[in-house]
Amino acid sequence: MNRLKPEFVLRLSLAAMYFYSGYSLLTSPRSWTQFVPFGFKEILGRINFPVASFIQVQGVGELFIATVFLLWFLPRRLVKWLALISTLEMGLILIFTGVDNITFRDFGLLGASFALFLMYARK
Repeated sequence: MNRLKPEFVLRLSLAAMYFYSGYSLLTSPRSWTQFVPFGFKEILGRINFPVASFIQVQGVGELFIATVFLLWFLPRRLVKWLALISTLEMGLILIFTGVDNITFRDFGLLGASFALFLMYARK
């Protein structure tokens, strides 16, 4: 157990979450459109960018984050900044989607992302 590092566990678990959600966003974007805040949908409409396309772009981004979290040989500063982006994403989800029956998971993901950021920011 002494050889198992907390940052490895955080990276692996966040990568699994991002692979799962990124794949779903990319392959089933219409299943996710209900979670995009109304005001943001209006902005996308004004610039003529379909909500489903935005969700697919989000999916590609999440698959990228997952890949970086898994590839241990990539620069630490890249992991640090993507952990910060993950923290911001989870924070924005909490702010803009409101509280429901699955909000507790978002708090855990927010904490895990921020903990990973702090680990890499201190090194």
